[in-house]
Amino acid sequence: MARADWANRMDGADWHPPAPNPVDRMIGQRLRTLRIACGLSQSALAGAAGVSFQQVQKYETGANKIAPSKLLRLALALGIQPADFFNGLDDGMNALETAAADPSGDCARLLYAFARIPEPHIRESFVAFVKAMAEREGV
Repeated sequence: MARADWANRMDGADWHPPAPNPVDRMIGQRLRTLRIACGLSQSALAGAAGVSFQQVQKYETGANKIAPSKLLRLALALGIQPADFFNGLDDGMNALETAAADPSGDCARLLYAFARIPEPHIRESFVAFVKAMAEREGV
């Protein structure tokens, strides 16, 4: 990369942080679901797992990957098995495979755009909308 290109990136011109990896995002969503089911706040879980509440926020959004050692600590803090974080991941992976096989690229573009929506309530509304449309079409 040319020096001028690097300087422009460092100045923020045309630079955007990478979107979270879909698998990291799915595991983060699972962490959030399990935390809420256990009745814990982000701060309480963070204290029990030995991380900051900001780190828990980043895990839940998929912004930061969860190292295996941290995953174990989070599982212990939640009173669950580490494997519980991966329940339902196959469904998500099937969606990724479908997106990869779509010759038009529509699925991949939709997945990429969806992964960049930070607000959980908007994401939930969008999923409900897409499910309703699919059911209407008999899919």
